[in-house]
Amino acid sequence: MKLIKLGQEAEITRGAPKSRMEESGDAFEEVGLVQAANLSLLGIEGGLTFARVAHHKLRQYRLLRGDILISLLDVSNASLRVGLVQEADMERTLVAGANVAIVRLRSDALERDYLALYLRSNAAARQLYSARAGTAQSYLNIVALGDIDIPMPSREQQHQMAELHLSYERYALETQRLLGAERQLLQAQFEQQFGGMSG
Repeated sequence: MKLIKLGQEAEITRGAPKSRMEESGDAFEEVGLVQAANLSLLGIEGGLTFARVAHHKLRQYRLLRGDILISLLDVSNASLRVGLVQEADMERTLVAGANVAIVRLRSDALERDYLALYLRSNAAARQLYSARAGTAQSYLNIVALGDIDIPMPSREQQHQMAELHLSYERYALETQRLLGAERQLLQAQFEQQFGGMSG
């Protein structure tokens, strides 16, 4: 199967610290700051912190639908934490924090869902950690990300693989949500029946 370097197919940049996005005295917009903990294949999740981004810097830092986000924080030999910016995330202005890399595809040769899943795989993690062997870095860098070899099945195979895995992700998320709701309902019924009793 054909392999390509990620850096050939995508522009890879790093999010910025708040201090670089903010400038006193300038007009600004308060935006959601995406950190490693917010990354999910199904969209940006969890509570976001906020940053005040100068209007003239928004074009440079603003995330777009379809961006793939990768945590640069070292997670030992585990798979990478990867997220996708979905259409629903575009209801608010988002920027990436300093410990997040942004991968923006240049063409449609790679399907973004497939790429995101591959970047979460053990094969991608092994490439990154072997490239970093012997260095004292405790985080990943965008140069190493650009050097990852990506297998290139046909677009149809990419789509099929991505659909299969993402449907599982959606099923797992919905199952967790339903179990949480059922647990709350059972707790409420128990409290209603026995909550008034005291010894």
